Parts: sequence; C-alpha cells; structure tokens
Amino acid sequence: MKLKLRHAIHCARIIVIASALSACGVPKKDINAERLLETWNSEDLRAKRDVVPELAEDAQSLVSQIKSPDSQRDKSELGYLLELRIAIVETGAALERDRIALNELERQINAMRIELADIAANKAHLESERIRLQAAARAEEAELLLAVERERAEAEVREQTEAADLAREEARVAREMADIQAREAELARKEAELRGDQVAALERQIAGLKAVDSSRGKALILGDAFFSSGQGELNAVAKKNLKPVLDFLNKYPNLPVSIEGHTDGKGSAAGNQKLSALRAESVRKNLVAQGADSARLKAVGFGETLPVASNDTDAGRAKNRRVEIIIEGAK
Repeated sequence: MKLKLRHAIHCARIIVIASALSACGVPKKDINAERLLETWNSEDLRAKRDVVPELAEDAQSLVSQIKSPDSQRDKSELGYLLELRIAIVETGAALERDRIALNELERQINAMRIELADIAANKAHLESERIRLQAAARAEEAELLLAVERERAEAEVREQTEAADLAREEARVAREMADIQAREAELARKEAELRGDQVAALERQIAGLKAVDSSRGKALILGDAFFSSGQGELNAVAKKNLKPVLDFLNKYPNLPVSIEGHTDGKGSAAGNQKLSALRAESVRKNLVAQGADSARLKAVGFGETLPVASNDTDAGRAKNRRVEIIIEGAK
C-alpha cells in the first residue's frame, strides 16, 4: 500500500506540473515544428504513447493542427505546446513503467510472504508429526524404539534444513526491503534540500525588507520567494514571517494601504492578471488574520503591465514578480 500511495503522489505532482505548464501560456519563441513532428512519430515516442494514451490525445490534436494548412494558430505557439505535451507524455510513460515495476515488486513480496507462511505451516506440521511419533514410540514394543529414534533424528535434520532455508529467504527479503528504504530516504533527502533552498531564499528576502519612497508614499516590496511558483497563495513559511510587514503598517496607523500584485511577462496577460490579483488578496487576507485593520487595506492586481526590470532575463523577471505594499501619503 505504501508503494501504491507513493506512486499516486508522484503522479499527482506530474499532473499539477503539467497543468501549471499549460496555464502559463506560450512565450514567443521559434519552435522547429518539423523536428517535433519527427520526434512525435519516432519509434521510441510511439511506444511511450501506447503506454499513456490518455496523455497522448491532447498532443495528437496539436500535431493535427500543425499539419493542417488551414490552421489559424501560430506555428511557433503550437510547436511550443507540442514540445510541452511530448515532455508530459515521456514523463507519464516513465511513471507508468515505474508503477508497473513497483506492482511487480509488491507481487513478489506478497508471494514471498505466502511462501514463508507455507514453510511455517509445514514446520508446524512436522513438529506435530514428531510429537505423534514420540507418543507412538512409547506404546510400541522395545524392539521398535531404535526405528522411532531414527525417524525422529531424520525429522530434526529436515527441520533444521528448512529452518536454514527459511532464514536465508528472510535475509534476502530483508535486504530487498533495506534497498527500498534507502531509495525512499534518498528521495526524502532531496525533497528536504529543495525545501531548504526555498526557505533560505525567503529568509534572505525577509531580512532585506526595507521601506522605500515612492511618488504615492512609503512602499514595502515582497519578492517572489513569498510565493510558490505559479501559486496565488502565500507559502506556509511566508505566512509565519509577516511581522516586519505588520510593523511597517503600524508605523502609519491612520493612512490607507494599497496592496498591489505584479508578475513577469511570461504567460498570457489574462493569466498574469489573475495571478497578480490572487497574490495581492492573499497578502491582504493574511495581514488581516494577523491583526491588520481590514478597513485600511485594499488589494489589486496589475499583472505584467508595470514591470520594474526587463523580462528578457531571469533576474529581471524575478524583480517583476512582486507584491508592493504602499502606504499612501506616508512621508
């Protein structure tokens, strides 16, 4: 059951990643549609498509649109989407193969358990038989005693042999379980490292929080580390570290506050607008929950319309992904 649950969790993560990729929209870039079509029709990918036909359906629709001379959609856009779908099909196929392998391992372990139970039952039967023979020996004539003792000795040898076989089998199963636990521990370690990197980035941004002057008043800027990628809700660590923001608000208790969300230029304008509004509202909601005056706070999203840096570089896009908290009229 643990193996099946772990596989289900991995599948759910892939589905969430695939959905997030699809929701991000399509940047303007040149995609070699012909190369992607060759990849789509390759023998390797055909085999993967057969493993996860449900994931291949959407990609097949994109292939049809790329091939169609009447398609009204941009070829680069379709190519980019197809490239994403191919990656999803390949990942899904790999997961499906892993699932099959895990199911086979689970079947083997169950078979081993049944075999161990049979051995234990056989051992119990042999013990019962030995006791019966001993009881019969006491009722037999003295001349049969030697034969009974010989039978008992042979039964003991068989029991010892079976016990040794059983011990070897148990040791083999224990080694296999240890290997599985080691792989699980390594996966947990890598996940912990990733979480640690995210927390460290957030701590750096919290430590660097500083009010700045703007044309409308004093402003405090929350960077992208306060949110998980593509998510509109403050992450769990950020929610627990809003005291610097509350202190900033409390310095100007009688002035209105505008909480404004911004995104980078990746993805669709509509999607970015929605994400920026969700992030601004999440900050407002959590500040109110921690004691801020809700009557002072308003939340609004500007999407990608007000960048502070170029969206052509990773560093520029990171600066554009922000939530600005502006105390209007503050000096």
